[in-house]
Amino acid sequence: VGGGKGLLSAAIAQRFGSRVHVRVLDVSAAAIHSGRVRAQRGKIPNLEFALGDASVVDCAGVDIVVSLHGCGALSDVAIGHAVAAGAAFLVCPCCFLSNPTLGVTIPSAQTPAGHRETERVSVEKWLQVNSEDYLSLRQLAESQEKFSAKMAGDAIHAICALRARAATYHARELWYEELLEVKIKQFP
Repeated sequence: VGGGKGLLSAAIAQRFGSRVHVRVLDVSAAAIHSGRVRAQRGKIPNLEFALGDASVVDCAGVDIVVSLHGCGALSDVAIGHAVAAGAAFLVCPCCFLSNPTLGVTIPSAQTPAGHRETERVSVEKWLQVNSEDYLSLRQLAESQEKFSAKMAGDAIHAICALRARAATYHARELWYEELLEVKIKQFP
């Protein structure tokens, strides 16, 4: 999700070979074109590129959702898709003020046929936070030059914790007794 030119995706596709099919999704036509050309030159047949809005794509049937450099709400979108698909996820967030209007697709009511309907909600509803408080937290996460790096780091950890809580909450709502294990890792 938000795969750009697909450099990480190409590495994954090459590393795991025919055992996996990797799909890159991005809103940039130029990035998608560049990635396709690179994949063709590199003869990576298990790597597919798609142009589209990550917040409205169907991720049913995926095993893992990866978002490296998941700018702002794109991280929430990726995690929401993973939860809805019952998939694993690996998200490396950044740029906490970016993409504020993206919506997160979450499971909603179950139909009589046993299918889950989905709804697209604001990131604040997904995270179950007040909009003004969340904006302040995102601004603090981006404020490394204005304040201390420690304060910004603490805000980043708080946002990651909110995302972990949201993923766990929504997974339990969807998958009932199945447990979701979420770990927050920090790079040095």
